[in-house]
Amino acid sequence: MKKFLFFIIPFLIGVLLFMLIGFYVFYYYTEDLPDPETLLPASARILYSNGDPLYLSKSLWMNLDEVPKIFIRMLLASEDRGFYKHAGLRIKGIIRAIWVNFVTRNPTAQGGSTMTQQLVRTLYLSPRKTIERKIKEMMIALWLERHRSKDEILEMYINSVYLGNGLYGFGVASIYYFGKPLKDLDVAQMAVLIGIVKSPENFNPFASEKMAKIKGKVVLKAAFDAGVLDRSEVEKAKVEIDNMTFKKEKYFFDEEVFWRVVREAQEVTGLSLQELRSGYEIVTTLDEKLQNIVEKEIKEDMACVAVDKSGKILAFKGKEASVGRRQLGSAIKPMYYLYAFLNGYSPSDVVPDLPIKIGDWEPNNFTKRFRGYSTLGYALVWSRNVPSVMLFSHLGYNNVVPFIKNVFKIEGHYPEDMTIALGTLETSPEEILKFYISLSTGGIVVKPTIIKEIRRISGGTIYKFIPEIIGKVPDGKVSSFDAIKTLKGVLRETARGGTGRKAWIKEKEMFGKTGTVDSNAWFIGGDDEFVMAIVKDGKNLMGGEDVAPVWKRIVQQWGGFKGKLTYKKMVIKDDGDLIFDDRMLRYFNYDKILEGVKSGRVSYRGLLYFLSKLKNSQREIFLGNLDLVSRDFVKMLRKEIGGNEEWKK
Repeated sequence: MKKFLFFIIPFLIGVLLFMLIGFYVFYYYTEDLPDPETLLPASARILYSNGDPLYLSKSLWMNLDEVPKIFIRMLLASEDRGFYKHAGLRIKGIIRAIWVNFVTRNPTAQGGSTMTQQLVRTLYLSPRKTIERKIKEMMIALWLERHRSKDEILEMYINSVYLGNGLYGFGVASIYYFGKPLKDLDVAQMAVLIGIVKSPENFNPFASEKMAKIKGKVVLKAAFDAGVLDRSEVEKAKVEIDNMTFKKEKYFFDEEVFWRVVREAQEVTGLSLQELRSGYEIVTTLDEKLQNIVEKEIKEDMACVAVDKSGKILAFKGKEASVGRRQLGSAIKPMYYLYAFLNGYSPSDVVPDLPIKIGDWEPNNFTKRFRGYSTLGYALVWSRNVPSVMLFSHLGYNNVVPFIKNVFKIEGHYPEDMTIALGTLETSPEEILKFYISLSTGGIVVKPTIIKEIRRISGGTIYKFIPEIIGKVPDGKVSSFDAIKTLKGVLRETARGGTGRKAWIKEKEMFGKTGTVDSNAWFIGGDDEFVMAIVKDGKNLMGGEDVAPVWKRIVQQWGGFKGKLTYKKMVIKDDGDLIFDDRMLRYFNYDKILEGVKSGRVSYRGLLYFLSKLKNSQREIFLGNLDLVSRDFVKMLRKEIGGNEEWKK
């Protein structure tokens, strides 16, 4: 008995110490581990509005019940036949690995890993092989088996295993290597896909077609040995593997689109990016046909956003299309022309078109010519800068800028000077569409949105699109509906025969506006259902020449543009009221007016007509200032219109 106790007590103490050390090591490596779901590769499904996948991400989540049963059985036969029986470790495999490592004197020669251990390596560990990492791997595998069911572990493995070329999970690898989803693969293709697991960067078909086929046949043998496939199925699959060809497709991935979708998804759900990536399906508002056309037509130096009148974004492409800052150029003009029409001004009303200087700023017309005067309609159709500046000045910075900010909620950088009249406001295509959408809706301002619906992949809708009204064009002396119809009538002429004529589509009605500044050019056009904004970056560009034709090509290829427009027909007469105030008398560059008349760049007849519209007091101040430049020229002007007495009448 004493001898028995002499041996058994040390043995029990040794076992106890071993257990205590084991428990210590276990808790040392598993204490405060993050949930495995938080470490899974990005896997949110992002779809077109019709349900087709928008792009191929580096991972694509699949629920276990979506995975073909034959694929699961082949995978287990190849990687871990005892998966549903062990507790995360295979003791025989570990002993065999220790023996091989001892014989080869290489402590990391062989692993003997279960699929649970492989999942642990993917989610929790670095790729560097060390004895400590192996111990940690085993401890975490035991922990994972305690905290998750076998099906949950298998589902995570299927969706996270690395398969080469930056791909994680069999769902995305199936599309990348074979051009179709996992459920549509045949047995031979499944075998090749499973064969990649052993060495992803070496055994994938695009790295080595030969090795991919060899490993695929190894998987078939394992499936046969495990009774998953019979001999005839294996032989047939081998022949199919021998005849396989692999074509590398270019799959679209646009980071600008992805992050635009993610930002909005986070905003409407409050979920983190990782939560969205771990089991949610996002259906966008993007029109698949239009988006594909935009992808082809919009180059790297361009950006494009298209919306319908409810605010749904139908196409989105380009750097900073949503949150960037580009100067608008003349694309801003319709905003304050609408303000003018709301306040009772007419397209036939007249503003001066003569050389001016405001401080150090000398705005000029694109043509470098001056007509003496211009109607509002003509000035907008042909994007005349000086008449527009004069209108903006008359309306007042402190009236126009709050109108743009408060009614249309356009975010951007607003210069605190008159240059904003010619579009030094810096904003994005998506932001400017808030204004142009209101022309389609009759004055309702809606927020552009790119998400139609968000669903849990496991089932259940958590968000559904409802148009978000963020403002309304207020009535003025004229109702907002009538003022917008007037503006659309003018912008229709802009597209039909003005600066935007290269966007005009025969047998369609539309409105449009160009914009040109030093570093980019714009065209925004649409009808009562649809609006699209395009901007191109670069020097020496013109909205009407470089962008409007692109707009037209996209719309014509799409076929979804109805071309229906409610508008007031523009009839321009020169008998409207003169829009003028005493402040403008200080703007005129009288030296340049004289030089312009002499060179033919300023219309003499237009100057006379403008003078005839002025009040007597304003006319005398104008002529008095001009007299300081050239008394003879003023005498000629007075003589031309019948002398001083005639002016007074």
